[in-house]
Amino acid sequence: MARIARKLFDALAVSKELCLDAEQRASYLEERGGTFRAYRYPARDTAAVVQYMGMEPHTDSSVLSILNQDLVGGLQVLRDGSTGWRRVRPVEGTLLVNLGDMMQAMSGDAYRSAVHRVVAPSSPGTERMSLCYFAFPEEDAVIVHPSAGCYRGFSCREFREQVQADIKATGAKVGLARFRLHP
Repeated sequence: MARIARKLFDALAVSKELCLDAEQRASYLEERGGTFRAYRYPARDTAAVVQYMGMEPHTDSSVLSILNQDLVGGLQVLRDGSTGWRRVRPVEGTLLVNLGDMMQAMSGDAYRSAVHRVVAPSSPGTERMSLCYFAFPEEDAVIVHPSAGCYRGFSCREFREQVQADIKATGAKVGLARFRLHP
């Protein structure tokens, strides 16, 4: 997964939206710093709860998130800031890539972090599984877009600490809004 993330990131890094030099490409995606998680959404005994929320709406803090979901589905994305959720239909043998908050900051908002959620299976007796690899920058790499002044420079460590403080204080992730230069 780390190699896939590196290939994808390197392809994006030379785009006009990022235009990162070799040093930035190396520090903005640390292959050893990725996190792999398995998510299990257990089967329900009844269909009494129409739409049990498997995971609340959020953005990923990562640079890239690479997801392998089963064919049960349940992943939904919020498109273009609208209030309507769109179902992401699983396709057997494919991986899904979400761009995260770090990529949004690196690109000066040219690339957007995908707001998404998971709705657990509605069919009784159906379980959902997904595997996700989250690719992060080096802990102390300062994230800043070369020319767009959307965000003040911040490190991955600083971002994580702020997210944890926000969750503790408010119960929710505030995310990039905390680092925006002009609200």
